[in-house]
Amino acid sequence: MEMKKIVLIFILISVFIANLSAQKNEQLYAQGRKLFKTNNYRNAANTFSTLINTSSYYYEAYMYRARCYHAMQMEDSALLDFNTSLEKNPKYLAGFYYRGVYFFEMKIYSKALSDFSSILKTKPNYSKALSYRGQTYEAMGKDDLALSDYSKAIASGTKYYDVYYRRALLYRKQNRLKAAAYDLRMVLKLKPDFQKAYSLRGVIEVERGRYAESLKNLNKAVSMDSEDEAALTARARAYIETQQFDMALADYNILVKHFHTRNTEVYLQRGRLFVSQGEFTKAQKDFSRILVINPRNSEACTENAKVYLLKNRVQQSIPVATKAIGFDKKNWEAYYVRGKAYFLLKKWSEGLKDLNTSIDLHPTADAYFYRGQCRAEKGDKLGACTDLKQAKKMGSELVLPEMLRLCR
Repeated sequence: MEMKKIVLIFILISVFIANLSAQKNEQLYAQGRKLFKTNNYRNAANTFSTLINTSSYYYEAYMYRARCYHAMQMEDSALLDFNTSLEKNPKYLAGFYYRGVYFFEMKIYSKALSDFSSILKTKPNYSKALSYRGQTYEAMGKDDLALSDYSKAIASGTKYYDVYYRRALLYRKQNRLKAAAYDLRMVLKLKPDFQKAYSLRGVIEVERGRYAESLKNLNKAVSMDSEDEAALTARARAYIETQQFDMALADYNILVKHFHTRNTEVYLQRGRLFVSQGEFTKAQKDFSRILVINPRNSEACTENAKVYLLKNRVQQSIPVATKAIGFDKKNWEAYYVRGKAYFLLKKWSEGLKDLNTSIDLHPTADAYFYRGQCRAEKGDKLGACTDLKQAKKMGSELVLPEMLRLCR
């Protein structure tokens, strides 16, 4: 009888100790997760290590420690822990998911694909796995499969906003801008504070030519993140299109002074704004910066040549326009600028040749006007009259009434 009591007491004590140990392990696990969520990865990893040393079967602890190691760029240790977690529980879907994310971020796409597919065999509509498998397919250049995964997740009725965002990005890449804008509207219904969605929707509305709508989104995006370079760049473009030139210039100045941007489009547009304000020196500095970033930029050379014409330095515009043509044989505006320069220098034949090419590439009213003038100077009255009439028809304000009287 005494022996039975002793055994019973021993069992009760063992159960009590086991419960205490389990409670302690749960406390360590909760503490580690809390540290992880606050990005305190080193202390979180130490906490999970303590738990693992106490209870090596705790596969969730290995997974979380792996995520800590990955965040700290200790990639070999991370992979070892991910693998250990799944060895201890081969059915642990979270382990497959986060190891898949690890492989994706390490650009080991075939293994990422395998892990996400393993999850989807068990849970075919798991939206986060579908989203990441879609991103993996995109990274592998398989956009059709990516779109299929994003659409499948959305068709399942998911409330996971990121999958709509990913599909919107893909639609934009495919130039399906209206569909992309719809998905972004859904993103913001699900997550109204998602700054990237406002930014991307603003950029897309600029690309769609819906500038008033784009400004609403871009202003919101910039108010939420003043460091959003893409939003500032798109907003400046929208301001130009809505003729709010001072506002556009302010955004371009921020992009140049604060971000030291290497986006040549920023310098090109700011240079053009400086030209419109008569700030020719500032404009040419911007066009020159473009040529530092991209020495073969034909547009920058063309804009520089145009400024030389505005400054009445006609002779200097010709070699700059010639350089632009050398970089891009289809740059109709460079031919026009050089043709106009030749006209101003009374080199009618050279001017006529360039203006012919400009008109063949891209007919404009001013090109017809100057070609008509060249033809008149060379004695081709019929050709001159034809060109001047065409220039007038296309809206040229350079054609004076006395010029057309010659055609009667």
